[in-house]
Amino acid sequence: MGKTLGRAGTMALMKDFPERKRWDMHAGKVGRIYGMRFLIGVLLVGCWGCGEPRLEKILVTPEKKTLIVGETISVKAVGLSGKGEEMPDVNFQWDIDGDSGSIDKFGRFTAEKPGEAVVIAIANGLRGKATVMIKPMPAAKVAPPPQAAHSPTAGNAAIFPDVILIDNQGFKIRKKGPVKLDHKAHHEAYKVACTGCHHDYQNGRNVWSKEKPAENCISCHHPEKKQGEADKLQNAYHENCRTCHKKLVKENKSEIAPYKKCSDCHQKKS
Repeated sequence: MGKTLGRAGTMALMKDFPERKRWDMHAGKVGRIYGMRFLIGVLLVGCWGCGEPRLEKILVTPEKKTLIVGETISVKAVGLSGKGEEMPDVNFQWDIDGDSGSIDKFGRFTAEKPGEAVVIAIANGLRGKATVMIKPMPAAKVAPPPQAAHSPTAGNAAIFPDVILIDNQGFKIRKKGPVKLDHKAHHEAYKVACTGCHHDYQNGRNVWSKEKPAENCISCHHPEKKQGEADKLQNAYHENCRTCHKKLVKENKSEIAPYKKCSDCHQKKS
């Protein structure tokens, strides 16, 4: 049988009851306070950054562009939020789909050969794209004369223009204007051999002849870079024309062949 409390034990329990009740109330109050703080902390963590805009889209401009081989453009990328607002301080990486051009880390795209290239801006796992079409360099502009001069060529009669306007496209920066070449004077008055300008080098020898078509210089000489044995276009012109003119002056064979001042040959840029 279990023990029964005596009068003294009962009185002791009744005396201790208010103290226990106060303790239980205090513990409950502390528990509620800490519970509330925990709940507030959870809510704050869950909503942290709720008001900050997130990158949702990358816009690349120009979205579509057509270039000529050798030309360069600056491509821009902008990060947009879900509301279409521009987001600052977005770091983009650049990539290219296709082998018709190249792009540097600053977004400068250079057209290198005919075709199509897709420029890609990358940030936070998102991609923005733009399409660039690259066309080949056009042939040099030739100003047809009122009457073409007839020159005998190995038993055949070929027609050559009296004046040629050399105005090549494809330079990144056009520093000078076009050059007007008096073709007839060089051929008939100055007695410059056709192979003095026209050439087709094979195994170190010029095999071009009058029976062959005269290709435009730009068809072999790139405006911006050397390709194989073919020098850059400007260097090729200067090496051929200025070297010849300088030699004539030094040998007292001409007093008017220009080679010192650019403006003696180049017209003003339009």
